[in-house]
Amino acid sequence: MQSDISHLDSKYSWRRLILTLWVSIIANVGVWAIVVIMPAVQNEFGVDRGTVSLPYALTMVGFGLGNLFFGRIVDRNGAFVALIIGILFVVSGFFISII
Repeated sequence: MQSDISHLDSKYSWRRLILTLWVSIIANVGVWAIVVIMPAVQNEFGVDRGTVSLPYALTMVGFGLGNLFFGRIVDRNGAFVALIIGILFVVSGFFISII
């Protein structure tokens, strides 16, 4: 029995893939950029590495706990809904961080 797999290569699936990749790239740059600037922040504020690393460590704990929440959303509503909510959180976080 042969199944119809034409929907796997549809334009919609390619658009979703490209959107997901862009969201991943932007979100990961935001997450890992702090690691690059940690030494400059440490020197600017005259604090030790542990103090500078604490907000980043707490952010990673938040990501871990958030995965439990988003896992339930994916299971109940699908990946697209979780992606949209994730985009809103990332954009909100970026705007809050520039205040």
